[in-house]
This record gives sequence, C-alpha cells and structure tokens, in this order.
Amino acid sequence: MKSDFPPYRIEILRRQARIFLVGGKRLEGTFFLSPISPNNRGEETILELLCGERAYLPFETTQGRIILVQKTNIIKVLSQEDPSYPPGAKTSGQITVWFDDGTSLNGEVFFSMPVTHSRLSDFLNHSAEFFYLHKDDNTYLINRYHVTFVEPISEP
Repeated sequence: MKSDFPPYRIEILRRQARIFLVGGKRLEGTFFLSPISPNNRGEETILELLCGERAYLPFETTQGRIILVQKTNIIKVLSQEDPSYPPGAKTSGQITVWFDDGTSLNGEVFFSMPVTHSRLSDFLNHSAEFFYLHKDDNTYLINRYHVTFVEPISEP
C-alpha cells in the first residue's frame, strides 16, 4: 500500500572530531548535529550536543560504523569547531588541565562572567559539563568530570 505522506526525514549536519575515551581508546569520525541550535541562533554545536541531556551520542567512525558513545566516558574531544565568544570575554592565560588518567593538556579558556565572579575558579565551578580549551590552532572540548586539577601557567 502506497502512502500519500512524504517519508520522514531528519536533516543533519556532520562535524569531524576525535574522541578520547576512558581507558585510552580514541575514536575518529563524525558527530551528527541539528541544523538548528537548541540554545542559540544558528546550527547546533558539538558543545551543545555534549552538554545536552542524551547519555548516548551517535557517532560515525572513519570505517563507516555507526556507534553510540556513552557521554560520561568521553574525557575530551578534538574538533574543528571555532566557537564564538561574547564581546568582553576574557582569557584564563595559559593553563594545564590534568585528567584522571594521568595525562595533561596545555591551553587557554575564554569566558565571560560577572565582574564579581570573573576568576578562573569561578568559571570552572560554573561551567557546563564540557568546556572549550584552545591549544594553538586546535579546539578541545573538555569533560569537567574527568579533570583532576587545573594549574595556571601564566597570567592573562
């Protein structure tokens, strides 16, 4: 029986990323994002996907396999995403983020907080589940629940 209704189709965007997981496993491939951001104007970002309510995230590996990645096992994500920050965002200066697996990553975070709460510690205590860390030309999304400690290296 032929239906007169058009087939259901969900438009998606694909964004390349490298996922670093608990246990040392790395995944290369693509996240699937919505063309409409749930929080802002424009397209959904990887940060919005990671900070969303879903516990398992669909991911297509470079081998073409579709897998569901448990978000709590993601330590960090390297993406090509170029985040936009509000005017007046300040830098943390150079910091080292130490992870619970013993590894570390140097870089800087940018944030916009009220003047009364504008320290790095304020940002870290009020950030979402994931936050951006910039290292050279790379953008990482850091899972705050896998951070053991953050060490400032230089002043902003």
